[in-house]
Amino acid sequence: MTQETQKEKRKCDMEGWMPGRKLYGELSSCSNCTDYQSRRLNIKYRMKNGNVTHVHTLNGTACAIPRMLIALCETYQTKHHRIAVPIELMSLMKGKTLIKKQPVADMRIYKYKQRLSIKQKTE
Repeated sequence: MTQETQKEKRKCDMEGWMPGRKLYGELSSCSNCTDYQSRRLNIKYRMKNGNVTHVHTLNGTACAIPRMLIALCETYQTKHHRIAVPIELMSLMKGKTLIKKQPVADMRIYKYKQRLSIKQKTE
């Protein structure tokens, strides 16, 4: 959307600490634009009493993935340049507690093996 169609009445941001930048950065946001956008886009609805009025719109960013990764990596990086997996994410990481640096070639082999195992499961 262009700047012309974005005028928020109320906005809520979720921010994460980014140690490398020494500041908080926006990870997610949600804005209530009331009927500002719908007037420009002519989006209406009919109420129970028959009146036709413009809808209220919301704009939201579920998660800015690159900024989320920056916050996680910088916050949980160890002095040996590994990433300590937060307890809340361990179940999603198959119980891993540390993410170690991998050469690019090893990552490609890992991805290839992953694709191969998925392909074999579907056949």
